[in-house]
Formats: sequence, C-alpha cells, structure tokens
Amino acid sequence: MTPIDKVERLRGVNALLSAALIIAAYRYCIRNPDRTIRVTEGLRSPDRQRKLVAQNKSWRLNSLHIVGRAVDIAIMENGEPLWDLEFYRDYNEDVQFACDKLSLIITWGGDWPQRDGVHFQLEN
Repeated sequence: MTPIDKVERLRGVNALLSAALIIAAYRYCIRNPDRTIRVTEGLRSPDRQRKLVAQNKSWRLNSLHIVGRAVDIAIMENGEPLWDLEFYRDYNEDVQFACDKLSLIITWGGDWPQRDGVHFQLEN
C-alpha cells in the first residue's frame, strides 16, 4: 500500500510542492503504518474558489490553489479521516524536513490564527 492516496489530484500543482508532500507522506507513514495521506484538493479553478468562499469553506478569493501552489490533505486511518490537529502538526514536521532538503518554504495552515490544518502552500 502506498502512503499517499489520490495522488492524481496533484496534477497541475507545483512539482516541488508535490515532491515535498510525497516525501513527507513516506516519512510520516513509516512511523504511522496504519495511516495514509490523502490528497483532497490541489489545483482549483477561480470559479470553484468563489463557490468555496461563498460557502464559508475558504477565506480568500486569491487562494494559492488557483495557481497550483497549495494542497489540502487528509490523514486517513482505516478509511476514515483523522481531524485532530496534532496528527497534522506531526505530518507538518515531515513536510518541513522535506522543505529543508529541497530548499523550499511551505506554510502550514495549522499555524494560522484561523487554523486550516489540512492546508499546505508553497511560499517561494
């Protein structure tokens, strides 16, 4: 079983961001073999972004998802998503490890005042 599920949803996402999230998924799942990282959304259209803002599911019309520089994930166990922020904080440690190796700056939404623990975005 691969540690990353729905990897096809990374189509159109910046290649280095995708690489960092995949490296992180392998590292995370070595420590947590009963879990997988599911890509829930990568690239999205401006129209979809407007709809998400209208539904209060996103806060910005100019999301980095529109330009392929943001990805949302879910940590899965036994086919069910885990929503506790601490799971995502742990995964983010692996994302930051990958960032160090790839000379990237990726922001985790779990560090924002308005927490978005499933969100990762490329800053550079």
